[in-house]
Amino acid sequence: MMFCLFYCFMIFCCVHHHMTLKDEESIPPIAIYFNTKGRYEEVNPYLRQDILAVNRSSLQPPSSQCREIYLTAIIRHGTRYPTAKTVRDMQQLHNIVLNNFPEEQSWLHEILTQWTMWYNEDMDGRLVQKGVEDLKHLAVRLSKLFPAIISEEKLRGGLFKFITSSKHRCVNSTLSFKAGLTEMWAITGVEDLKHLAVRLSKLFPTIISEEKLRGGLFKFITSSKHRCVNSTLSFKAGLTEMWAITDVEFQHAVNDALMRFFDTCAKFVQEVDNNPSALTEMDKFTQRPEMVRVQEKIADRLDVPYHLITYDMVEAAFYLCAYEFAIKTANSPWCRLFDEVDGQVMEYALDLKQFWKRGYGYDINSKSSCILFHDVFSRLEKAVNDHNSGQPVAEAVTVQVGHAETLLPLLTLLGFFKDNETLMSTNYASQRERSFRTSRMLPYAANLVLVLFDCGGQDIRLQPLVNEQPVVFPGLADRQESMPLYEDVKRQYAELLNGCDYETVCELFKPPGP
Repeated sequence: MMFCLFYCFMIFCCVHHHMTLKDEESIPPIAIYFNTKGRYEEVNPYLRQDILAVNRSSLQPPSSQCREIYLTAIIRHGTRYPTAKTVRDMQQLHNIVLNNFPEEQSWLHEILTQWTMWYNEDMDGRLVQKGVEDLKHLAVRLSKLFPAIISEEKLRGGLFKFITSSKHRCVNSTLSFKAGLTEMWAITGVEDLKHLAVRLSKLFPTIISEEKLRGGLFKFITSSKHRCVNSTLSFKAGLTEMWAITDVEFQHAVNDALMRFFDTCAKFVQEVDNNPSALTEMDKFTQRPEMVRVQEKIADRLDVPYHLITYDMVEAAFYLCAYEFAIKTANSPWCRLFDEVDGQVMEYALDLKQFWKRGYGYDINSKSSCILFHDVFSRLEKAVNDHNSGQPVAEAVTVQVGHAETLLPLLTLLGFFKDNETLMSTNYASQRERSFRTSRMLPYAANLVLVLFDCGGQDIRLQPLVNEQPVVFPGLADRQESMPLYEDVKRQYAELLNGCDYETVCELFKPPGP
C-alpha cells in the first residue's frame, strides 16, 4: 500500500479588477438606461473599482447573535450575445448606414472603416466570457457577504442545491457560479501538485496506476491546514483527471418547470406572450412625439431619410451600443447616435414592454410564477423546521439560475418595485422617478437573495436582497427591524401561500358546455 504524506505551502489569490480613468471614459453616458441589456456594474457602481467588493455593513440584524442558517438565490444568467432576431435587425441597420454613408460625418466613418458587423445569428443568446465572470464574481461576493452559510465546508458536505433552466446560457451560468466557489477555495487544486502526481505515475507506472487507485490501494495523509488539505486534493486531481476519474463534482438539476414556468402557463402564453395587443401601450408610445423625435434625431445624425429609421432600427442601434459595451466594454460609435434624453426615452419604451409582458400590467404575468413562489417558501419552511428541531439544515444553500423572465414575475408577485401609477404610453413625464426601472432591477446576473437568520431563542428573521442590496418586503416597511420576523413575512403573503395554485391560475377559461 502506498502512503503519500504532504507538507506543503500554497498561495491562492483572486485577481481583483480595478478600474482606471481610461475605463471610466469607456462608459457610454447612456449605459445606465440599457434595461435588461445593462451590466451589473452600472447597478452597483462600486464594483467598477473592485469587482469583488461587498458591504457587510448594509446588513443590520437586530442582534449581534444573529447567524444565517439558510440562503436561497434566484439569479438571472450572465451577459450573453444578442438573439438571432436582434442580430438580423442590427445587420439591417448596418446596411442602411453602409448604403447611405455621408462622407462629411467623420464619426460615422469610424463605423465604416474601424467597426465590422461581427454578430451572427448562430450566437443566438449564448453566454459570453463576461457572463462567465459575472457569475463567478457574484459567487465570491455572496460568500463574502454570508461566509457562515456559503462556505467550503457546506459545499463539500453536499449542502448546496443547484437548479437551472435548460437554456445553455443558464446552464453555463450555473457552472460559472460553481466555478467561482471551487476556484476560490482551490477545490480544483493547483497545477504544481497535479503535475507532480502525473510525473510520479510516469516514473513508477506499475505502482501509481489507475487500477490501484480505483482498487482503494492508495492512502493519503495530510496536515489539517487548508493549504495541505488542498494540495493533497490537487495531487489526487492530477491522477483522477489523467485517468478520467470524477473526483469532486457538484451536480446541478435542470428544471424548466421552475425556471421557465412562463413556457407552460397556458393562460399567460395565450393572453400575453402570443397576444400582440398585450403590448398596446408600448406600441402607442413608439408613435408618440417623444419617440418620434428620437427617430428623427437619429435619422438626422445618419443623414438618411426619416422613413428608413423605424422604431425597430432605433432599438437595434440602442442594442448595438449596449452589447458592444456589455460584451467588450467598448464605447462604440453606435452610442453616439443617442444623447441622454434619447436614452431615457428608450429606457421607458422598453420598461413599458417589460411592465406589460412580465410585470404589473396583467395579473397572470406574476401569477405564472406561483410554482416558483411556492418552491422558494417550501425550502424556507423546510430549513426553519430542520433548524428548530435541532437537526442540521439538510439544504443550506439553494442556487436557482434562470432568466429575466423568471425573476421579474416573481419580484412582481412579491410586490417589489411597484409604483402608485400604472406605466402607460401617456405618462412618461410623470414616471421619471418610477420604481419600476428594469435598468436597475434586471441587469445581467440580477438576483433575488433571501437569507434566514436565527437571532437567538428561535427568533427567526428573513432578509431579502435584490442585486446584493437589502430591500424591504412590501407591507412590512413600518417595522422597526431591518430584518422582519419570518412569521410576519408569511402572514404578509398568507393569501398567496394558501392559494396561488399554478395549475389553477394558468388554466384557460373554458366556457360551459351546451
